[in-house]
Amino acid sequence: MTPFRLAALVLAIGLTSSSVYAQDMERARAIFEEGLEHSQGEHWVPALEAFRRSLEIAEMPVTLYNIASVLIRLGRMQEAIATLERYKEVAEPSARSEADPLLAQARAAVRRVRATIEPAHATLSIDGNDVPGEGRERMLQVDPGSHVVRGRARGYEPREITLGADALVLSMTLAAQLAVVMVRASETEARILVDGAHRGVGEARLELEAGDYELRVEADGAQPFTRRLSLDPGEQLDVEAALSRDLPLWKRGWFWGVVSGAALAIALGVILAVVLPLPAENPNSGTLDWLVRP
Repeated sequence: MTPFRLAALVLAIGLTSSSVYAQDMERARAIFEEGLEHSQGEHWVPALEAFRRSLEIAEMPVTLYNIASVLIRLGRMQEAIATLERYKEVAEPSARSEADPLLAQARAAVRRVRATIEPAHATLSIDGNDVPGEGRERMLQVDPGSHVVRGRARGYEPREITLGADALVLSMTLAAQLAVVMVRASETEARILVDGAHRGVGEARLELEAGDYELRVEADGAQPFTRRLSLDPGEQLDVEAALSRDLPLWKRGWFWGVVSGAALAIALGVILAVVLPLPAENPNSGTLDWLVRP
């Protein structure tokens, strides 16, 4: 740690005339020095915590610079880059170039990994931190070392992959969850069919892959219930299948019984008319002109 890094903070305190501001700066300086002590002992995690607590009280360029230095020691290059970029925004123009060597070091250490993700809308996180981006093909930037990559998407089973320290390619495919369809028929004896296959009677819990299906619920003497299902992965659907007994006349069993009986009677009448002989005429009826008179 150079003397300038500490002197800059001390000088900032002396330039203020506000007692409240001076008190805050004094607190920030005390915590900052605590971070320096941890750094000298190479206790990087407590050093980082102290520097960040100091930064919360007063955002000073020297504090940002020291935070970035510790982050690089911890291998957290992307955080270091963001911190150094902030340093360059708030530091005096003459001091901004001091961050360039650290920036170059951090940027050179960041690894680029080509990732292939299915489904394309899945969300990725690395070591618990969400990574922006979407699409089947993505370019990930990761710090040195191994990392745990987790993928998740609605309707799919989450998955974790350990990305090795030297890996430059990642492929992750999430398994689609089954859609669940609860079917309840209005009649306990109704048959439940999916694409013509019997799946239950009266009530059924259907676990189906994403896709399109034809649901049919039927019972003797009732008008069947039909519905086209278009299911997404992991979808939950309840179906109340109400069967109707108010059938059209031509669909009722007794209707065809009556029709059959009437047809049978007509056919029987025709047969009898053809087969049976006509009765002989009574010679004593009608005119007598044809008789031979004595």
